[in-house]
Amino acid sequence: DGRADARVYLEAFPLAGLYALLQHDTLGVAGALTATVALSGTRASPIYSGSFALSDAAFGAFRAPFMDGTVGYQNRRLDGEVHLWRSGQQILNVTAHLPLDLALMEVAQRQLPDTLSVQARADSVDLTVLEAVTPLLRQVRGVFDADLGIGGTWDAPWLRGGLEISGAGATIPALNVRYDDIGGRLVLRGDTIRVETLTARSEKGRAEVTGYVRLDRLTKPVLALSIAATEFKALDLKGYLTVTASGRLALAGPVFGATLTGRGTVTSGVLHFADLVNKRVVNLDEPWVQDLIDTSLIRTQRLGPEFESVFLDNLRIDGLQLAMGSDVWLRSTEANIQLTGSLVVNKVRSN
Repeated sequence: DGRADARVYLEAFPLAGLYALLQHDTLGVAGALTATVALSGTRASPIYSGSFALSDAAFGAFRAPFMDGTVGYQNRRLDGEVHLWRSGQQILNVTAHLPLDLALMEVAQRQLPDTLSVQARADSVDLTVLEAVTPLLRQVRGVFDADLGIGGTWDAPWLRGGLEISGAGATIPALNVRYDDIGGRLVLRGDTIRVETLTARSEKGRAEVTGYVRLDRLTKPVLALSIAATEFKALDLKGYLTVTASGRLALAGPVFGATLTGRGTVTSGVLHFADLVNKRVVNLDEPWVQDLIDTSLIRTQRLGPEFESVFLDNLRIDGLQLAMGSDVWLRSTEANIQLTGSLVVNKVRSN
């Protein structure tokens, strides 16, 4: 119930050591962290202040010769600033002023109904930094430029500016595919993020995304995206499933609970199975499915329960029409069966 006074100092602390303490993979991690953090005030009205500097940092292929920043919190407002430097020049600057209640006790609402401000400017920042923050992407390349801002309130945000990606590429280990020539431009205006163009190449095929994302509130984006694909390789799980498809799809609704519609053609694909049985496929987690498909391959490729996410669990599919092309097969050591015809896919949660 009294006043607090706490301070933490880090002096040239190895970044790999910090990853080890958090039980994360330290491979490719290098650099040293210097930081100070102070806490004062009371549990109901704490005061935070701190600063950090990260030198010679490496996250896989990403190199950050120097990064620094500051953070402060008082009177229920959080202020922060982060800078990324290269060859003595500042290439990324992010500042934020957020109305938050960070009391060290339970409160009715953390996000407060007051004005907020976020500004970000980037000049040819290397996208390989994404490998440091997500295990879903590997061998990332490309750069992005940005000059954008967010104002207004949590419930009624106001956006401005834009972001441009060029020469990007990434491998998605879970799907065993690589996307290259990723480029596009996003424009922010009012409560809308408009995807003017976003394209990617997968082997000989291409996909293009257009549309917009509207913010009902800052933390509740609503999608209205169109996806056009031509001979696009969606996944390639060796010994299990390979799919290349063309078509036009639409993804609409809140991010968690979006609806996928449209029509397309599976131009080529292979589904490997262990033997011929006459059963209705229901759920890949059912025990009997192990007699039909080697489900250990699915988990090895991280497409089993580990791959489940809130987005996929809540994704709704409504009348998705798929036609089989001339190169779609069921294969095993004892059979090679060509598939023809069409099907309609519907999904509500796990049904």
